[in-house]
Amino acid sequence: MKTYDLRTDLYTGEFAPGSIGCEIGVFFGDNAEDLFRIVQPAKLHLIDPWAPMPMPGYGGDKRESQSSRLNKTRDRLEQQIIQGRVIIHVGPAEVVLPTLQPVFDWIYIDGDHRFKSALRDLYMATNAVVSGGIIAAHDYYPKDDWETGEIGVYEAVQEFISETSWEVSAVAKDSCLLRDGVSV
Repeated sequence: MKTYDLRTDLYTGEFAPGSIGCEIGVFFGDNAEDLFRIVQPAKLHLIDPWAPMPMPGYGGDKRESQSSRLNKTRDRLEQQIIQGRVIIHVGPAEVVLPTLQPVFDWIYIDGDHRFKSALRDLYMATNAVVSGGIIAAHDYYPKDDWETGEIGVYEAVQEFISETSWEVSAVAKDSCLLRDGVSV
C-alpha cells in the first residue's frame, strides 16, 4: 500500500491528468479547486445538495448560508465552469450520481460522513466509475476524533472492502484510495 503525507500528494500520485472526475460533497469548493489545479481533469463534476445537513458538527460557520457556499464555489471555479470543464450538480448524490454513470475515472467522496451514508456513497461510486477507476474517501480516520463521534467513514470503508473486491491501495493523512482488486 502506498502512503502519502497529504491528500494533495495522493492526487499527484494517483489521479491521471486529463481524466474525468467527480467530487461528492463540495462545501466551499476548496478541495475542488485543489483537484482541478493538481489533476487538471478534462472534466470535473461537483455534486452537493448545498442544503442543511442533519449532522451535528457539519456546517462550519453557522452564519454562512448554503447558497452562499455554492456561490463561493462558483466564483472560485468560474473560468473552468465557463470553459465547460467543471460542471456543478446541485442535489444529493443518491439522486444525481445515477444519472451520470458510468463515466468517471475517479470519484472523491467527502459527503455525509455518517456510516450508512458513507457506505451508500461507496456503493454508488462503484457503479459510476469506469472499469479500472478509483474511489477516494475523505476523513478516513481509524478513531473518531470529532466531538460528535458521528464520523463513520473508516468503518464504512472497512465494511465495504470486506463485502466487495475493492481494496485500499493508498492512504494519506486524511484520505484513502480504493481500487477494485478484480480490475487491477
